Amino acid sequence: TTTTTTASNNSLASCTFTNAMYSFGEESYIWGEVSASGPVPSARASHSWTTIQSATNSAGMHYLFGGIGPNFQNLDDFYVFNDASVSWTVLSALGSKPSARFGHVTTNHKGNLLLFGGSTCLSVSDCTFHNDVFSYSPSANAWTVFQVSGDAPAPRASVAALSFGEVTYFHGGFAGESKVFGELVTIQPDASVAGNTLVFGAGVREGVAGRNVRFFVQTRDSFKANRTIGGDEVSVSVFPNSRLSAAKLDGVPVNVTVEDAENGV
Repeated sequence: TTTTTTASNNSLASCTFTNAMYSFGEESYIWGEVSASGPVPSARASHSWTTIQSATNSAGMHYLFGGIGPNFQNLDDFYVFNDASVSWTVLSALGSKPSARFGHVTTNHKGNLLLFGGSTCLSVSDCTFHNDVFSYSPSANAWTVFQVSGDAPAPRASVAALSFGEVTYFHGGFAGESKVFGELVTIQPDASVAGNTLVFGAGVREGVAGRNVRFFVQTRDSFKANRTIGGDEVSVSVFPNSRLSAAKLDGVPVNVTVEDAENGV
């Protein structure tokens, strides 16, 4: 069932919200509307959607949180969609869940849902932006507020995020027309503090990609040591005056393609 709602508020008069859901066939290259059972989420926009796979469900469970509905209805409801049964379930999670918001981002961080930022708006000109961090554990069905140390990024919405190993990367976002961000921020475990702690940081980068150099792309903790998860070391050697190259991943040779953009080769 598809529900389409047009906002009556003047500032959203041209917006139409829907709760239609579609799937894309990787082999057929065809889009199709999904007819799912259970309590289907209401029509909305700017919600988050993240897939978490498990040993018993390779297709994964898809988690939807919040969003905005007609007339600035800021939402804090929480759903999970099961691919196997093609059904929705409302999640009544324990702990301190995020406040109603939209434009936030979630990512799969080591099997948990990591949520950052977003905004809560009563009108176009009356918005509150967030930079808080939450984690949801599917196994415990509980939210946790993460107190992240380090230099926290300014409150913002519409951020891009990707988790890789133990590190989650955030890029960009905005907090109103006059505040558009372009920096890259990381959240990673703080190895200098015992327990399940996270720290904001700009990430560790070494070396220069150029001619006749060796450089490393590496995930490290605060003691400059490789982490056991997400700590792959990649080394690439580029030889001058040729298109030859060599690369290793954790000491094992791998294929690599090198292009010299400056000289067009």
